[in-house]
Amino acid sequence: MKLFVFNSDERVETARNQIQHAYSKRYTGWDNEFDRQFDHQTIWFVIDDGNDTFGAIARFVFWDRDNAHHRPLSINLADDATWQCYTDIRIQAEATGLIYTNQDNLYALVYAMFTWLDDKGIEICYSIFNPNHERVRNFNEQVLNFQPIADATMKFNNFRSVRDNQSVIWQIASQTEKQRKVCIKNLKGNARDLLSNLHRNLPIPG
Repeated sequence: MKLFVFNSDERVETARNQIQHAYSKRYTGWDNEFDRQFDHQTIWFVIDDGNDTFGAIARFVFWDRDNAHHRPLSINLADDATWQCYTDIRIQAEATGLIYTNQDNLYALVYAMFTWLDDKGIEICYSIFNPNHERVRNFNEQVLNFQPIADATMKFNNFRSVRDNQSVIWQIASQTEKQRKVCIKNLKGNARDLLSNLHRNLPIPG
C-alpha cells in the first residue's frame, strides 16, 4: 500500500475516470469538463495497493479569495443553493471525490489527507454529501466530524439519482480546525500510518 499526493500529473485523469465510474453506479450527469476547471487548485490523494485501479481516491479543492486564478468552490457554482461559502475566510477547502475499495484503504487515505490539511492550518473545510445515503452521511458526521450547516443545501440540475432520476439535493457541511483535530483522533487508531509519504511541503496550489 502506497500513498501518493500530487497536484498535477498523468494520474489525474486516471483518478478522475475512476471517480466517474464509481459515481455512475448511483448518479448520472457527471461532467469531466466541469470537473477539470478545478484541477489547478486541487491536491489529490490516492492509495495504490498494487491492483489495476487505485485503492482509494480523494482530493481537496482550494479557494483563495485573493487569487484571481482560483474558481469558486462548487457550492458557489451550483444551479440552486441555499447557502454560500464564508466571505471572511481567505483560504477555504472542499473535500470531494472520495471513493475506496475497502475500509483499510479508506481509513489510511483520510487519515493522511486530513493530517496534511491540519498541517496547512486551513481554517475551514467543506464536505458535500447526499443526506439520503446513510453510510456516507454517518461517515462524514461521526468519523470525519463534518457538521451539517443548518438549511444549507445545493443541487446541480443535471446531476441526478439513478434510482428516481431526480436532481440530488446535497447537504453542505463544514469542519473547523478544532473539529479537524477530533477527526484525526477518530481516525488514528483505525488507520494504517502512511504519513512518511505525505509530502508535507507540497504547497496549496495557486
